[in-house]
Amino acid sequence: MKYLSVKELLLTLAITASVFFCTNFFAQGMPSMVQMFATGMLVVVVGLFALYIVFEKTTDEREAHHRDIAGRVGYTAGILCITVAILIATIRHSGVDPMLPITLLVMIVSKIAARVYARKYL
Repeated sequence: MKYLSVKELLLTLAITASVFFCTNFFAQGMPSMVQMFATGMLVVVVGLFALYIVFEKTTDEREAHHRDIAGRVGYTAGILCITVAILIATIRHSGVDPMLPITLLVMIVSKIAARVYARKYL
């Protein structure tokens, strides 16, 4: 595993499994206890992923550039997914879940605030 660390692989698999169990893809009647456990596991694994990202260290400029590219791709994918979810909910006239536009707003405002902070203090 030259390009993928064991931590990254395990966190990705854990997040994927947690999201899979939380969304109930196969419409199985899942007991609320199992669903609550899956949701709790999702929160824990996403927290571990956030800690991994926050304390990630780079050793050279190339690695920092790769990290920046990965951040941009992930951010852009998140923005696109949320925007498509808002668009689909609007087209279906099913009503947009308020958390979707709030999440989109938080992502955009936090990105701008981080850039302003970096220009001023870093």
